[in-house]
Amino acid sequence: MAGSHAEIFGLLRTEILDTLVNSRSSIDDTFGSLAQDDIHRHFGSVVEHMQKYLANPSPSLLLSSVSQWTAMLLGLGLSPHSVLRVVVSLGDFSVQVARQRLEPGPPTNLFVRELVRLNFGAARAVVSIFNDELRAQSS
Repeated sequence: MAGSHAEIFGLLRTEILDTLVNSRSSIDDTFGSLAQDDIHRHFGSVVEHMQKYLANPSPSLLLSSVSQWTAMLLGLGLSPHSVLRVVVSLGDFSVQVARQRLEPGPPTNLFVRELVRLNFGAARAVVSIFNDELRAQSS
């Protein structure tokens, strides 16, 4: 397995997206009621942002992507708790696909570690967004 994390993710991207789309109801009931084309577009955007972040791990890029995704999820009527659960689930499904498809060994471990780091950063960003909102409301 040679290549950057973004390149490796690119090789898995279609399978990750298919897994997310096919598992949408288990991620959140709200997604089960959305048309497959709509959910494919929403999840496709997330997967694209994940790959961009892996190519250029910029905290501002991650925060921007997570902010957009959070706003979209809230717009669908998800609670803050559900938004956080969805973000973590998307990362978990990506890790699951990587572990199933890539050969075991140090390169896979490094790639999976980077996905977990990305997932943790996204979850922290969601918590930070909600924390900032709560502070603004209480001021």
